[in-house]
Amino acid sequence: MIVIKIAFAFDHNFYRQAGVAISSLLDFADSAVTYEIYCLCSYDVKESDKRELANVVKERSRSIKIHFKMMDCVFDESYEVRGITKATYFRLLLHRLLPDVDKIIYSDVDVLFKGNLLEVWEQELGDNLLGVVKGPIVNRTENFKEYVERFDYFKRYLWTARGTYFNAGFLLMNLEGIRRENLEERWIQMTRKNYNFQDQDILNITCSGRVTFLPPKFNVLIHVIESTNYYKDLVDEKVFCAQEVEDIYNHPVVIHFAIQKPWDFRGLERFDEWWEYTRNRTPFFDYFFMRSECIEMQKELSLLFKCAKMDVSRNLLISACFTRALIVLKRGFKIFRGLCRQCVRGVVSFGR
Repeated sequence: MIVIKIAFAFDHNFYRQAGVAISSLLDFADSAVTYEIYCLCSYDVKESDKRELANVVKERSRSIKIHFKMMDCVFDESYEVRGITKATYFRLLLHRLLPDVDKIIYSDVDVLFKGNLLEVWEQELGDNLLGVVKGPIVNRTENFKEYVERFDYFKRYLWTARGTYFNAGFLLMNLEGIRRENLEERWIQMTRKNYNFQDQDILNITCSGRVTFLPPKFNVLIHVIESTNYYKDLVDEKVFCAQEVEDIYNHPVVIHFAIQKPWDFRGLERFDEWWEYTRNRTPFFDYFFMRSECIEMQKELSLLFKCAKMDVSRNLLISACFTRALIVLKRGFKIFRGLCRQCVRGVVSFGR
């Protein structure tokens, strides 16, 4: 049986998302494939978090190994932006953390797997350091020009990267080659600089010309599919071919929620798919549902306060406020019911 090694990185706030990703990875595994999973954990990941993730794996197969690597403070001074935590840099240490592993797949946790990864695992990298998927936004000519004008480091280091810039949320990593190139010290120093896309920019700069391109179906950015024609535009610009874009829309293997997250928003394309999978196949649905209801209730409360300040007739004001108040109460009841279910299961957490 083929053993595919794969790594995820997260802090306590995202261990449940990691659980959904790992569950879908194993549920869609090929019968000829098994996985060895490495979790790079921030110091705030609890023993109970690790037990929950271990149980997710054990429920599917007792032969699959899951390892937890607790990270030190090497990235405490690293640059953070857009709410993306320092855990995003953990992938830059895989070559040191796993000295006996020569090749590994890395995936962000904000994904849903829809197929097996054997095609990626069997990709020959040769002397290249990474197997990557091109990013649809940066590579579009119009957007690339904007980034070059906006960021000095794009102008200095990445001005020739149009058409080859990649998204770092899903990687096939040649750890042996990375060790041989001795990139770690440079990478750590670069994490302290203000790169807008953090580790992604670092990898694009330092691995330029040393990457193998994977089919884009292995890193499908949902916010791009939902709101734009970027993927189809990139066929005209010869970044992707027509068959690759057809596979993106009809046969995605890794769905990546890189910007808008299903646990924060509802109603976007394939978000229902994430919610349905989380409900039917994981123990994390109640938490995510309760959290999303809290977000929606905050929105309704904001609307209620706006209604109370409306300059309208008294009857219309009472009607509007009453309607919004009923919605708030209904959501409050759903949250209370979800809390009761989690209390029964003994997994209540009032963190994010």
